[in-house]
Amino acid sequence: MNTKSSKAYFRSGQALVHLGKLEEALDCCQRCLSYDSTNAGIKVLQDRAIKLKEERDRKEQEKMEQKRKEEYSKMVMKAALRVSVVSM
Repeated sequence: MNTKSSKAYFRSGQALVHLGKLEEALDCCQRCLSYDSTNAGIKVLQDRAIKLKEERDRKEQEKMEQKRKEEYSKMVMKAALRVSVVSM
């Protein structure tokens, strides 16, 4: 209803962080800070969401790198098996 309710943005942001919807939580924080730039609670929530998002992104990047390495190893093994079969 009220598009400038800091309390509503703060509570929405908290709920979104708990649900793991960090981009949406950051959007709530940014919207609130656009008209209430001194709101300490929103700033703390924004910092928390940023840290959680960075951690999630780092873990996802590590997972992707591990998957890429595993696929490369499988490809090398298949190539080695083809070479050994042809050599016989």
